[in-house]
Amino acid sequence: MYREIAEEIRAFQMTKENQTDHDSWPAWLCMAGRGAPGAPGSLWSSGVGMQLGTRKDGVVRVSEGDWIIRETNGDLVAKSEEAFEILYEEAPGAEQEDPAPEYGRGPAADAIQDLAAECGARTRGAVRALRPAADRGGER
Repeated sequence: MYREIAEEIRAFQMTKENQTDHDSWPAWLCMAGRGAPGAPGSLWSSGVGMQLGTRKDGVVRVSEGDWIIRETNGDLVAKSEEAFEILYEEAPGAEQEDPAPEYGRGPAADAIQDLAAECGARTRGAVRALRPAADRGGER
């Protein structure tokens, strides 16, 4: 028998109210919003709503209430509220704000750091820990 290893991820729930309020987005999500539409790791608004470019699933629609997750490898994925509640729980003792990201030194790193600051490096994305649903005794 095997068990999944718990990992901490960053997550932000997209609501109707915060879709256009980029000041409420964590820096990692704001930076995704600056990416080229269709590229993995980018988030943009289109005629059908918010779209997320992912490495695994290509372009996916982000519906109201969906959670956008930054996995430990940096990939972004979208999960419905129902799936998120089954798969994730609040990480005990987790910070609710990320520290400002560090990107090294040099002109390129400085430009990324400036972009992160412009996006609001005062991140507010909830930190959640993955816990397999089997460990919850069937809870939702």
